Amino acid sequence: MGEISKDITFGQLTSKQQEAIKNIKEKMQKNSGGIDYSISDFQDSIFSAGSYSELAGKVDSNSALKKIDDTIGLENFYNLLDSNGDGKLDTDEQNAFNNLNTQFQGQSGSAALDFADLYDIALNIEIPDESNTQQDIDITGADMNSGTGATGTTDTTGTNATNGTNGTTGSTATDGTTSADDSSTTDGTASTDLNSMFADAKKDYNSDGSYSKTIKDGDTSLKQNFDKNGTLIGYESTALDSNGNTMTTVSNAEGTPTSASLTDTQGRTMENYQFEDDGVTPKEYTITTWNGDGDDAPRTVLQYKDGGYTTKTFDGDKWSNEVACDMEGNKLPMEKADSVTVDEKSQKLADQLFEAMDGWGTDEASVHQILDKASPEDLQKIMLAYQEAHGESLMDAIKGDFSGKEEKGLKETLTNALKSQDDSKLLADKQVGLVVQELNNAMKGLGTDEDVVNSILKDGNYTPEQMNQILSAYNKTNGSLISDIKGDFSGKAEKELKGIALKGLSASSEEPLSTEQLDMISSELKSAMKGLGTDEDVVNTILKDGGYNSDQMAQILENYDTTNGSLIGDIKGDFSGKAEKELKAIVLGGLQGTKGTEAEADSLPDNKVKMVVTELNRAMKGLGTDEDAVSSILNDGNYTPAQLTQIMDAYKEEYGKSLTAAIKGDFSGSTQDKYVYMLNQALIDT
Repeated sequence: MGEISKDITFGQLTSKQQEAIKNIKEKMQKNSGGIDYSISDFQDSIFSAGSYSELAGKVDSNSALKKIDDTIGLENFYNLLDSNGDGKLDTDEQNAFNNLNTQFQGQSGSAALDFADLYDIALNIEIPDESNTQQDIDITGADMNSGTGATGTTDTTGTNATNGTNGTTGSTATDGTTSADDSSTTDGTASTDLNSMFADAKKDYNSDGSYSKTIKDGDTSLKQNFDKNGTLIGYESTALDSNGNTMTTVSNAEGTPTSASLTDTQGRTMENYQFEDDGVTPKEYTITTWNGDGDDAPRTVLQYKDGGYTTKTFDGDKWSNEVACDMEGNKLPMEKADSVTVDEKSQKLADQLFEAMDGWGTDEASVHQILDKASPEDLQKIMLAYQEAHGESLMDAIKGDFSGKEEKGLKETLTNALKSQDDSKLLADKQVGLVVQELNNAMKGLGTDEDVVNSILKDGNYTPEQMNQILSAYNKTNGSLISDIKGDFSGKAEKELKGIALKGLSASSEEPLSTEQLDMISSELKSAMKGLGTDEDVVNTILKDGGYNSDQMAQILENYDTTNGSLIGDIKGDFSGKAEKELKAIVLGGLQGTKGTEAEADSLPDNKVKMVVTELNRAMKGLGTDEDAVSSILNDGNYTPAQLTQIMDAYKEEYGKSLTAAIKGDFSGSTQDKYVYMLNQALIDT
């Protein structure tokens, strides 16, 4: 079978191949169980054998070959592939064999084709009566060069929907995908003319006159769809997988798949694919992971489109955490929302509001008429227009003319307009300006408008990136948002609002932090620990809840030490006991090596080595030893022998003595022995 095509007749097969197919079918009737081995399990064995007799000698020592032999007969399978009957597999025959594997192989490396699929290949070859040995036959998924099962495929592995993408195998083309010559089956047996198969099927008409005809076999169905003129539009096949999920494939009139989907037992879409014209390559797809029952259950969605990926999560209430990545998984910069621009209409409405509130008395009806039903975008335009034309914020004007519940309701209307409307984009600059202005106005001077601050920060639904915009802009124009919150709030309210604002400093991806973000983090940490008293909430929120990976924490440590002295030193000066130990371990975790990780390397970056030796020296110089710091670095550092040797060399070069000597000078007993052994072993293993 060096070159298998979709239109082979039984008579075109060699006698050995014909006999092999008969034997496989006979064994299949006796043994309904499948073989759970993939092609890769025996490929090397079968290719390395010079002949079948040599291969047969390996059966008892190879579990995959043994399973094949017991179930369909290894010789039968070998003869099926041996198209020229010379008792060995030449290059062309091996290539055909490889194509079977490649055709159904996902990018993840897990073979989607197992021997249950090879059974179907044999079973779809119809063995004719002796009087008709030239009857046309069809082989499921046999178009090896195309990499698809779109021609004559009825097996549920006929079209691997994710082949060549992310390796997911959850959604594959299902039974009944028709071939271009109008021959297909729904049960994996020999195909016959579709027209005759559908001859007795009932026509189910739609309101527009179009109709469909459906044939079923157990849990599998195949539907023909026609327009109102009786012209075939295409096919739709469905089948249940082993978990009871429904796999559906839609094909055009030529039998080429155009889309495929997988829905769970609750009817919720788990995977959905739209294919290119080849019927295999996805041009876009969506994979949904459900975390509970019902359509409102929390879920995570991954979508591929336009050469990139987007992920987002639904917590049962709202969508959030949307992240866009390129094909390599690198996070794409977030776009800004469209700029808010004052137009003629918004200017006129702002003027109408001014007239309604200017002087004695207030035209309350006009204010409500303009503001109550305006969209968030229109309200932002009106607020900008009012500020520009009348030198006062619309919020302050409302406060001056209204009171009580009515004032609170109108302020809420305006602050709602400042909420995040799209968590996939950054806020427009003018929206950021409005948010910052209203926060500052609410906290400056005597008294605090807690309603405005709470409505903006607690109900704004800002992403970390958006909150970073707000925090950065506020700090640049008004000093420090955190300091202002501390000055105007206390207790639980203060802690909650600081936590929300500091979300703007948290890690939003695995990528390196920006210089601006690092400077803000260092500034907030320093402010929290300088002078009398320590704002433990700020330090803990940043370091413990920031979600930084090891490399990002190393950035924070390096930036702080460069601009403010020593982060570890300041933690030691402001914390004690368990809290001190925990915070130091978190920060020094940024200095970890890469032993046993995917990123394992022979050496550490020079700047990280410099930080490691600096912290080791600080921990051991002068009176007393910071044993926790040394332990966090050496015991928990996860360094390879080469990386630890690199640290030892740098320490000696920087401080004029060996790290071993420094350890011996500050430790004794079993602790000293442990560290010295560790360092010696690194030298031995390097």
